[in-house]
Amino acid sequence: MKLRIHGSSLRLRVSRSDLENLKTAGYVEDALRFSANSALIYRLELAERADVKARFTESLIVVELPNSLAAPWYAEDQVSISAQQGAEPDPLDILIEKDFTCLVPRPGEDQADFFPNPAKS
Repeated sequence: MKLRIHGSSLRLRVSRSDLENLKTAGYVEDALRFSANSALIYRLELAERADVKARFTESLIVVELPNSLAAPWYAEDQVSISAQQGAEPDPLDILIEKDFTCLVPRPGEDQADFFPNPAKS
């Protein structure tokens, strides 16, 4: 799973195995390790709620994905789920999407677990 943070936006990109783990375990997580004792952990987890929600506590970012939105997203044709949290003027934009292979190969990057890019069809 990849994490992208830019301003007030949070984006998670999941691979095929991440999606399978989400389905079977109810969550998937990864970490950015700064040292042996310091890491930023990010997790996508299924929840019995009506809307997508993100929270941050200590060194953990959790994005809760409602089961009702996750089920149709598992299908091959739905690419992403987007939501906003909070009010204007600075809401948090949340995007959860499938990670596709790049149109131009990147040296040294293993893309075997990514979803096929629909633009290559």
